[in-house]
Amino acid sequence: MVIEKIEGPNLEQWLKQQQNLPISEGQALAWFKQLAEILGLVHNQQYVHRDIKPANIMIRPDGQLVLIDFGTTRGITITYVANNGAMISISSSGYSPREQMHGQAIPQSDFFVLGCTFVFLLTGCQPAQLYDSHLDILKWRHLANNVSPLLLDFIEVSNEINQRPENARKILDKLTELENQLIGSTSATVNIVGG
Repeated sequence: MVIEKIEGPNLEQWLKQQQNLPISEGQALAWFKQLAEILGLVHNQQYVHRDIKPANIMIRPDGQLVLIDFGTTRGITITYVANNGAMISISSSGYSPREQMHGQAIPQSDFFVLGCTFVFLLTGCQPAQLYDSHLDILKWRHLANNVSPLLLDFIEVSNEINQRPENARKILDKLTELENQLIGSTSATVNIVGG
């Protein structure tokens, strides 16, 4: 077995090096695309990662992201594993969706966690710190005031599986659409201001 040594910090370490200053909207779009492409490859091989979080995403010196720690990965067809009548769950505080905490992870579970990862990157705060247990939601948008509402709406983390993207291709298509809308709105602003 050969394991590649990846140079660079994980995203949690990287953000700490940046004094926990949130990433820009442009950086969020670029990184979201990279991670959606990676998840597309993982899911196409019929696996669910189950432990995506900033500490499991490395950033190479060239800026490319690498998803690591596949120790908890399971086949998509295995929705839960019984152990003496109890379900085994893999969860990371603030990052895991309900179905995963109940041992029933599916590809959309990885998309939930991807959203939580970007909540962290765009706010500098761990999702667990932003969770409102009374409303059962993450309250984070007020901390990402330099980000377009279009991107905030896209990243919004839903507890409802049927409100999450069906697959990584849908995420990539939506990111392309968002990018075009954001570029269009920026151009319109420049034309209005400049013209």
